Amino acid sequence: MIGRIAKLAFWAAGALTLLMMVIIVAEVVARELLGFSFLIVDELAGYLLAAMVFLGLGQTLRDDSLLKIEVVHARITGRARLWYGLFLDAIALTVSLILLVYISKLVISSYERGIHSATVFAIPQYLPQLVLPIGCAVMSLCLLARMTATAISLREGPKDDDHGI
Repeated sequence: MIGRIAKLAFWAAGALTLLMMVIIVAEVVARELLGFSFLIVDELAGYLLAAMVFLGLGQTLRDDSLLKIEVVHARITGRARLWYGLFLDAIALTVSLILLVYISKLVISSYERGIHSATVFAIPQYLPQLVLPIGCAVMSLCLLARMTATAISLREGPKDDDHGI
């Protein structure tokens, strides 16, 4: 279930990447060939970039593609590697949950205060901000799932092919 949620968020991030490419190309074509600008592409591209990063976090974690301290990770094996991974995941979960709480407060505050972007289009800021806590929540769920799997491996003992979870 968590894997499906992470994969869905990852695919949404991919769709947003394509959308960003389309609006940037449309802006370039409009400026160069038609002599006008949409005036919103810079703002939308920034929102889309933040959404892509946050929505991609969970699946990136599941694919074990996030940054690691390879110098340390490569030198430890077996149970020590599992404990090390559990420790790092606990730190990441703490940070992810703190981000989730405070970004959620930001979204609520932006909504309640009626904050809009300072551009011609005056986009309500809570709309692009909504994606950020969703990404943090998916990341937190993925971290919890991985920590649970690691705890089970520690309880049962590492297998021969266990190179970390």
